[in-house]
Amino acid sequence: MEQIRRLPEAERETVAKALLAVGLESQAAQAAAVSAGAVTSISREQMKGLFVATAIPMVGFGIVDNCELTMFASVACLSLGDCVVLTGVVA
Repeated sequence: MEQIRRLPEAERETVAKALLAVGLESQAAQAAAVSAGAVTSISREQMKGLFVATAIPMVGFGIVDNCELTMFASVACLSLGDCVVLTGVVA
């Protein structure tokens, strides 16, 4: 952003117009794809399959992460509890 502020006024206007043109071209391309039928919606069954396919790894990671953190906290409490005076794992 600082580099743009250092440009002369005429060059700043040119950059702004170029960025605006790119944005408008992108919007026009999206609209053309939708009107041409290149973009299709997915069915309810496909949506359910996508949900299951993305949810299973997240749930699995959550279980493994929870187990690891619980074990680490127990080990930390047992090994550091005497010298740091930890009274227990606060959950």
